Amino acid sequence: TIVVVPENPVTSISISAGTGGSSITLTANYSPSSSDPSLVWEITSGGSYGYLSSETGKSVTVYPDSCGRMQIKVTDEYSGKSATKYIYVFEMAFNANGGSGAPSSVLAIDDTTSYRIDIPSGEPYRSGWEFMGWSTSSSGSPSYDPGDSYSVGYSSVRTMYAIWGDYGYLQFNRNGGSGSVPSTQSVLIA
Repeated sequence: TIVVVPENPVTSISISAGTGGSSITLTANYSPSSSDPSLVWEITSGGSYGYLSSETGKSVTVYPDSCGRMQIKVTDEYSGKSATKYIYVFEMAFNANGGSGAPSSVLAIDDTTSYRIDIPSGEPYRSGWEFMGWSTSSSGSPSYDPGDSYSVGYSSVRTMYAIWGDYGYLQFNRNGGSGSVPSTQSVLIA
């Protein structure tokens, strides 16, 4: 058996993460930098939450599948040195709450335990009703508009519910007084 030993073997290794979003790039940092490692990447836990773009190379990209926590490991096959890093997947779902046309779920991935997801610009539709905005409760107040961002955690899907309002009419009456009365006004009732 012949064992090939690199001239400058890796003595330590770590993982750094790029900016999160729809994917995240992880990079292996090793010492000494003059090493020529043989790096292998793997998901050691949470494999159902995402996948890797590659299993070799200095960098890999991680893509999300569903919310949860993944552990990623890189190992230098020559030295046996390895490092791990947790990566978190976030999901925001949208419920039209009696309407139709809610945006598709949004997935994001980062190396922090919470992430701000932007609410898509599309609005749902409901015949005879006016879309008022989004809420974290199906009977809540419309607290978020398309384009706003909301901080979500990785442990469960955050569902946003469409909140609907209806138009009513406000009529004025002198009630025994004198003078002119404003005309009937159309108002939005949440």
